[in-house]
Amino acid sequence: MAMPNSLHVKLVIFLLLIYGVSAGTYLVFSRHAYETHQQEIIQKYNWQLAEHLVAESNGSNGLNQEALFQHCLIMKKLIKDRDYYFLDAQGVIENSTTASGALLLHRVDMRPIQEFLGPMPMLPIYGNDPTDPGRKAVFSAAPLGRASNGYLYIVLSGPEYESSLVMARNSYTLGTSLWFGLGGLLLALTTGFLAFVFTTRRIVILSRKLEAFRRDIIPAAASPLAEARKGDEIERLEVAFDDLKQRIGDQLLAIQQADSYRKELIANVSHDLRTPIATLQGYLETILLRGQNMVPEEQRNFVEIAFHQSERLSKLIADLFELSKLDSTAPSLHFEPFSIAELVQDIAQKFSLKASQQGVQLDTVFAFDIPMVSGDIRLIERVLENLIENALRHTPSGGRITLRLTAMKKGVRVAVDDTGSGIALDDLPHIFDRYYRASTKRGDGAGLGLAIAKRVVELHGSHLGVASQPGQGTTFTFDLPSQRYHPASAPWSLSR
Repeated sequence: MAMPNSLHVKLVIFLLLIYGVSAGTYLVFSRHAYETHQQEIIQKYNWQLAEHLVAESNGSNGLNQEALFQHCLIMKKLIKDRDYYFLDAQGVIENSTTASGALLLHRVDMRPIQEFLGPMPMLPIYGNDPTDPGRKAVFSAAPLGRASNGYLYIVLSGPEYESSLVMARNSYTLGTSLWFGLGGLLLALTTGFLAFVFTTRRIVILSRKLEAFRRDIIPAAASPLAEARKGDEIERLEVAFDDLKQRIGDQLLAIQQADSYRKELIANVSHDLRTPIATLQGYLETILLRGQNMVPEEQRNFVEIAFHQSERLSKLIADLFELSKLDSTAPSLHFEPFSIAELVQDIAQKFSLKASQQGVQLDTVFAFDIPMVSGDIRLIERVLENLIENALRHTPSGGRITLRLTAMKKGVRVAVDDTGSGIALDDLPHIFDRYYRASTKRGDGAGLGLAIAKRVVELHGSHLGVASQPGQGTTFTFDLPSQRYHPASAPWSLSR
């Protein structure tokens, strides 16, 4: 069913307006044409009336005006809607069949009379009606003869005739307009609607397709189209086009930025790969060339350095591979319930020796009733390892790293605090950007640890937050649902 604001309905309403204006205009002109035609017929059939009356009153002694006047009185009685006037050469009324009290004009305009008596007059010609100064009427006129410079002036359609003419005109117009109007309206509506449907069908289809496409790729809350649904198809098509144009422009800009970041990443990763490979190759070549001449301690030191570089190279490759898997369309995750407290305790023990060697105190803080959570334990372990490694790189000797667990309404909040150097305010918005970190890495890290941690947390339906003060330390937090709220089956939030 067509909506009141649809394109079809608007076009039909527009058609009705055009039809109404056209019908009204036609009615006005038709009534005017009918009236003019009737007046033309009256004047044409009575064209020589005045001339005949004057001719009948002419005798051997010339015009007998008294006989002509009596004749006019008889004609007045027979046809009451006609008035007879005797005019002088200037149009002044000298005598008439109308009572003197009914005369409101005493002089008639001679220009219509001269036009009427001309060689090729264009009928109808309207002259003055002495009984009604505001009314124009058709007439017949003739000169009174050589002996007189006056004229016989006959008003052919008086007020009584006008009333009957109006009644006939209204009756004719009403009947004709009614039948033709109803028939024309139905024909115009049917033809116009079918024509509009046929001509706008492709616009309507295109509008619906574009709107459906927009709904598939753009959330309704993020689009101004949600506010424009009350418009017609063209308005919705325009808004959808602008919406998609903006979104495509943003995506093209994002693609260009991503391509720039990708090139930068490749350059930096190539450098990170080249450095340990060159170091590894250099020390191995030295061992091969000088192996027999090197003392055992020096040879062992070279091997340890080469081994350290190989580990660094292996870790970088593993990080790149892990991030590539997590960025895939359908990463493989295995959700299961596990004890987050035991996992945190195990990871703290794993890094305790390294932290002790750096002079950093590593603590765990959590209650004994921390609930079990649901998630991929391997990936959550990777997140915690990356966060602790990041904290160790930026916490000087004498500092502290704390792993905190806090029971929430529907899960557990995990926090990793450190008392390190903190993060500069300019760098804080970009620390999870793998490309940015790859170009501003510190220490031995490849700059991909935080990007991996952020992606894993997002795959668990949570958010990796950060709070930092330069020179005072940094805190990373994320939430995990308890085993009753599985993120893979339904959205969840600790605030619920």
